[in-house]
Amino acid sequence: MNDNYHFLTSPGKWTGEGKITLTLLDNESFTYVTKWDIGKATKKGVLKAVQEIQINGMSDIMHNHFIITDMKEKGFNIELTNQAIGKVVGSGLVSMDRLAWEFRLGELGFEGFESYEAGKEGGYSVHAEYATVDDFRTVIHGKMWKTGD
Repeated sequence: MNDNYHFLTSPGKWTGEGKITLTLLDNESFTYVTKWDIGKATKKGVLKAVQEIQINGMSDIMHNHFIITDMKEKGFNIELTNQAIGKVVGSGLVSMDRLAWEFRLGELGFEGFESYEAGKEGGYSVHAEYATVDDFRTVIHGKMWKTGD
């Protein structure tokens, strides 16, 4: 692993906030908060992370479980599991100031990406978009920062 993996290789707690826009609800936007718990990579290079997302006005908390493997200089494999879509596998890209991944699941008509751009003070700006076959889109803009070990 190298330092280019940004927050994924910084085990501990991360917190974020921002806005989620849902086309399903006529492009209505909601504020959200998120908490990440990033684990340490195993000797075999497997890294696990859990993300919680709480959308303002909704009682359910979404839990995303990530497994990151095959970390190389410029990329990695990523697996996402949650209640809504089950398990999807994607690929990630790494540059000096950006970490991003994408998922494409043709049989479910699901695709999307997340991008994390490093800021000057150790935080990240977040941009993500997900879409389904019926053209429902979710667009996320936010920020995140480290809050503990």
